Amino acid sequence: MQLNRWTHVLASFDSKTGQMSMWLDGDKVAYTRTSKRPFSQLLSQYAAGVGVGNVQNNHGPHNQPLNGMIADLRLYSAVLTPEDVAWASPGSSSPR
Repeated sequence: MQLNRWTHVLASFDSKTGQMSMWLDGDKVAYTRTSKRPFSQLLSQYAAGVGVGNVQNNHGPHNQPLNGMIADLRLYSAVLTPEDVAWASPGSSSPR
């Protein structure tokens, strides 16, 4: 990603097929399949949760904060594409 420029990031995971995809500014940049699945129950004694740019606590050597800004973070319970979230390219008034 370029410095000093907003980038639209979309990542999806289909738990039924194991398909994972990632798009940057509407262009697919990564794809893979996995047999791994997330845990269904998170344990609160381990500071369980979602972290963007860091771990859930600042103890130990893994303190890696996000050096940037997040304008809008959304989590969906469906597998989406850039068209599904109506991503529009910079300078455009409509989705690709």
